[in-house]
Amino acid sequence: MSEQIRFVIRGTSPLLCHNPQMVDPECEINREIKSYTSKRKKTDDDMKQIERLEWYGGIYTGEVSGKVTVTQPTSKLRKCLVNAARISKQGKQIERAIITTALNVELLYDDAGRLPDLTAELDRLQRDTAYNSRLSVGIGNKRVMRVRPQFNRWAMVVPAVFLPNAGLNPDELQAIFDLAGSAERIGDNRVNGYGAFVGVIAEQKDKVDHSYTGVVKFIESKQGSKK
Repeated sequence: MSEQIRFVIRGTSPLLCHNPQMVDPECEINREIKSYTSKRKKTDDDMKQIERLEWYGGIYTGEVSGKVTVTQPTSKLRKCLVNAARISKQGKQIERAIITTALNVELLYDDAGRLPDLTAELDRLQRDTAYNSRLSVGIGNKRVMRVRPQFNRWAMVVPAVFLPNAGLNPDELQAIFDLAGSAERIGDNRVNGYGAFVGVIAEQKDKVDHSYTGVVKFIESKQGSKK
């Protein structure tokens, strides 16, 4: 027996994006960055271009339900759940009981000025300091500045199949989900508190509006009904 569910998530701390394509030397953005970093003497404009390219290289985009948009891989949530379940020695149970049914989902963020064209929207976000993280990171014996896409208000709706016969009941699943949001989190720089979230598990019959505001209202209504 299986059940169609959705993990409905609202971020409670900023989400930092770091697309792993940035470790691929064949990635076109990395090639562009190298054209600047290989210079012995870099101008201020060179440094700005490096930071701009780092931002574009760090964000996830793709097609979801016929729309090209900003996304997040569902593998991040699955790994987060598994790691949280291992705390109570239920890692194997969550691996068997939960199957995400999409590789990527839309990253929902709170912004009334959102543009329908993805290229224009990314340009707008990149220019807005609210969507830019500038943090010092250690590389070898040096500290360097790294720029990442940052979303202060964010949400996701992740579809999945739940197999109750695989060793977890719904209450245990919700408890692991709650722990995952506070103890494990998702995204980059989790050790410093980024990527925390709260959420509820929606059943197939539940209607969830796929917008940041819609997710916030859905979670509030579900949490309120449990009081």
